[in-house]
Amino acid sequence: MKMSRSATRAAICSILLTSLWWILFIYMVPEVFTKQGSAGNFGTSTKNSVHRTDSEDTASDCSVRLAAPGTFPVIALASPPGSGNTWTRHLIQQATGFYTGSEYNVEHLAKTGYAGELEDWTTGTTLTVKTHFARLSEPGMHEKAKAAILLLRNPCSVAVAERNRRLTRNQTSMAYWNNSLKYDKEWFRAVEWQVHLFERFANNWLELGIPVHVVFYENIQENAVHEMKRIVKFVNLTVDENRMACVRKNTEGNYHRQYSSKAKLYEEVLSPEIKRYSQMVMERVSVSLVKHGQNPVPWRNLPPEVLPFT
Repeated sequence: MKMSRSATRAAICSILLTSLWWILFIYMVPEVFTKQGSAGNFGTSTKNSVHRTDSEDTASDCSVRLAAPGTFPVIALASPPGSGNTWTRHLIQQATGFYTGSEYNVEHLAKTGYAGELEDWTTGTTLTVKTHFARLSEPGMHEKAKAAILLLRNPCSVAVAERNRRLTRNQTSMAYWNNSLKYDKEWFRAVEWQVHLFERFANNWLELGIPVHVVFYENIQENAVHEMKRIVKFVNLTVDENRMACVRKNTEGNYHRQYSSKAKLYEEVLSPEIKRYSQMVMERVSVSLVKHGQNPVPWRNLPPEVLPFT
């Protein structure tokens, strides 16, 4: 009788231990493979497996990872400096779960949510690659790009953002401003250069001969989720509403400069001459966008303090 009870207890213990082992295996072993949409319609093959990184975001439902080498073609995220490229990268990462890359390899970005920053951008481990390159007649990453997301922002706002960056040496702080700048010739030349760059950048990338998706910073400000869905479709991934919830949960990121009184700022530093010149150039760019099958400049979303509407 004693032997029978001992055998029963041993059998029960064995069953419990086996069950516990399987529970631990199922819930504690990380995933090896994840499903993703196809990113291969730009001429390169794709792989479904991805690997996690030590810098993966802590929130499991909004985790971001590097893809396996060869997963993505080179897709440029091209913009003039000051157009919100870093912020847009954050939103793309939230919307897709994949890190974005850059041709600049800025170490502090790699430590603050952009683990793809130091990756070799030619290996296909990052979804998009940041570039500010506009002189397409010279060697550059555009030669390897299979497609491009062209990020544009009204050039008056870009000039303000660039002045903030240059004077504060970071991407979130505000420089000191006063209305005497409106009459400063150096400031006028700085804004004039941004307007010129806006037109050259747009036309050069539109005429490159690869698939291009144009997105305006102002449209992202108005509806980030809508613009991210458009980008996700362009790169041939599947729109995931759970990832869109990640965009809503963390829209700002770490590198989105906030203006306490943008209207007052523009009114003080942008002369009527600057506004008229920028409007004229933006109207030309709008015609060029439509000519290349893109949406026109989103005038409705531009601050009235930036451009005179006549």
